[in-house]
Amino acid sequence: MGRIDMIGHAKKALSGLVAALAVVLLLSAIPASAAIVGLEGTSFNLTAKAGYITTPDGGSYLSWGYANGNGPAQYPGPTLIVNEGDTVTVTLTNELNTNVSMIFPGMASVTAKGGKKGLFTREAEPAKNAVTYTFVAEKPGTYMYQSGTRPELQVEMGLFGAIIVRSATEGQAYDSEDTAYDEEFLFLLSEVDPVIHEQMELGMENMVDNTKWEPVIWMINGRAAPDTMAPNFAPWLPHQPYNCMPTIEAGQSLLIRLANAGRDLHPFHTHGNHSKIVGKYGNLLESVPGAG
Repeated sequence: MGRIDMIGHAKKALSGLVAALAVVLLLSAIPASAAIVGLEGTSFNLTAKAGYITTPDGGSYLSWGYANGNGPAQYPGPTLIVNEGDTVTVTLTNELNTNVSMIFPGMASVTAKGGKKGLFTREAEPAKNAVTYTFVAEKPGTYMYQSGTRPELQVEMGLFGAIIVRSATEGQAYDSEDTAYDEEFLFLLSEVDPVIHEQMELGMENMVDNTKWEPVIWMINGRAAPDTMAPNFAPWLPHQPYNCMPTIEAGQSLLIRLANAGRDLHPFHTHGNHSKIVGKYGNLLESVPGAG
């Protein structure tokens, strides 16, 4: 799993980036925009639930996801957008039939209260009291959250999401003028092994064999192409609310927040547009502090 922040400078208007295929699209019905859709604030209430994700070939697979309160399960979970220095609280309720949890790699002063002690953190038991996690968003950057309970299975099932920590300097990814941008977009990458999801739907959890893990579906923001280009919150994708259709004007700079929630390697490049990596794992890349 990795997180990278990169700045892309468009020589031509950047119109579409989709799984396995990047194309320039002239679609007048889609407005020029590049924004990160998610939940903003410092206090969040998430619920672990089940739902179904669909693929363009007609596939439908049982998945788990973190929901925004009483909303539907999301694949991936809601993007949490906070500010540098915020103390953040996440309350997790569990509607699944197994223990689940949340961990926040890269975050400082993480505490957990309630629930049951697990291997990595406190776990929310089915239909019992919630677990409350608190952390400090100490440094700007792009991060992820995920289940810390059987992550090899529960992340595959969909219990993951992204955290955006905005810099205290507006319009910059980090406290450096070299990271200034006009627009920003999140690319959260994952993959699906349908066999595991089918086994889980049939109640065959004891048959899941990770040594035979073989993903055959690759996702950007929880969708496979061409569903990546459908609008955010498309009604026919109730559990996959986020699209992947960033659009900027010629000459603008796009901050690409790139994170891989899966175990597979996902090559990524911006066709015909220059880009540079400005940060990795929530840290500005510079030779010495203050060098930019």
